[in-house]
Amino acid sequence: MKSIFTKILLWSFGTLVVSLIAFVGISRFLSDRAFRRGEPLRNPLSVQAEHARQAFEAGGREQLALYLEQLHAFFPDDHHLTDANGKDVLTGEDRSSLLARARTRPGVPGFGRGRMLMATPTADGRYHFIAVVRRRPLDLWSFVPYYLLVFLAVALLCYMLAINLATPLRVLGQTVERFGKGNLSARVNSRRQDEIGELSRAFDQMADRIQTLLTAERRLLQDISHELRSPLARLNFAVELVRTADDREGAVARLKGRLTA
Repeated sequence: MKSIFTKILLWSFGTLVVSLIAFVGISRFLSDRAFRRGEPLRNPLSVQAEHARQAFEAGGREQLALYLEQLHAFFPDDHHLTDANGKDVLTGEDRSSLLARARTRPGVPGFGRGRMLMATPTADGRYHFIAVVRRRPLDLWSFVPYYLLVFLAVALLCYMLAINLATPLRVLGQTVERFGKGNLSARVNSRRQDEIGELSRAFDQMADRIQTLLTAERRLLQDISHELRSPLARLNFAVELVRTADDREGAVARLKGRLTA
């Protein structure tokens, strides 16, 4: 049978592991959900679209190419500025298929071949800015040191909780065992104010009552033994006299008369 310390420890660790798994799963689900909705990218994409439009209108293709190169240094993805028909204003290539896939569901990025396609029109509606983002898997291993730190901290708290609950129960069990073996002075003397402390004090009260009853019983038996000792001594002396008397019959009759008187 497992001890209560082991049970508390296992239940605490089990709860901790389940909580960590649930936390990681929910975090990944919410992150993926937000990523699919494009919420973290929608506003930055609009800003990038306006900057690309301003660069193209101010400096032509050279200025647009310089801006896209700078943008690629910070965001290693593919970006394209097209006209309303999907023609790339920088290279002249037809990007209408990318634009169509990115605009299949408004507000929701399109996915395909490990890529996410997002498109947004510029403020004047003359251009479209397309971002081809390569999906990068979430590296959960990078979070392991932080999860491990949290796990160790909570594990230490669980261990302290198990010690705090199991130790007084062990002391109570050892005291009960000593009391059962005849050590009537064994007491827990707990100062805890919880249910375990109440149980310990209840045992101490019970032990006090039992010790009082047994002490009174022993005193009563000693008094009775003392009261019976003198009559028995006289009876033994009378029997000895009868045994050594010359007239045994008469002695026996006299002894019977004294016992019945």
